[in-house]
Amino acid sequence: MARLAEEEVISSSPFSLKARRGMTLIEVSVVLLVITMVMGFLVWMLQSFATLRTTADEAEALSQAYTFARRAAIKSGETVYFEMHLEEENYSIYRMDRSGKEPEKKTILEKRTLSSRNSLVAIVSPLGGRINTGTITLPFYYDGTTEEVSIYLGSDPSIETTVHFPRFAVSGIIEEGETLPESMPGDDEDVREKDRLEEKEF
Repeated sequence: MARLAEEEVISSSPFSLKARRGMTLIEVSVVLLVITMVMGFLVWMLQSFATLRTTADEAEALSQAYTFARRAAIKSGETVYFEMHLEEENYSIYRMDRSGKEPEKKTILEKRTLSSRNSLVAIVSPLGGRINTGTITLPFYYDGTTEEVSIYLGSDPSIETTVHFPRFAVSGIIEEGETLPESMPGDDEDVREKDRLEEKEF
């Protein structure tokens, strides 16, 4: 009997390991602190990767966005808009939804901001000249055509790369340094690609 009473006292003791369930407030605080530190580190890493994007990376991304906008216009049969904000150093692609009472912007490519070491220095058009500030909007029509422009990238005011967007080309033409815009018709492969895309719509 005495032994049973002793075991009962031990099992009911507040210091018994079996009686302890869950985590203490201090342990919860430590876990939350560790999670916060890890999240902060991950955010810092993502920001670092964005900062490390080179001018060549940004030029390639611009060329891909141009191709995306052109193909989206051909596929949908609607006008697609490629909008660039020179002061904010970003660009996006959208279309106008006219099914409601008022036209409404519908984003089809989320806003992309250039890395801190790069900027949209200027945009040159044979029709509009050189533009250094403001917002430029390129409309891509149902057949994939748009206005011919050249975009200068670099660390303002230095220009490291030029991206030419010919009127009929499938993608941009990337050149090192500052080059003057010229009339650049698409090559044979560009024309064949354009024809293939248009044939898919019929």
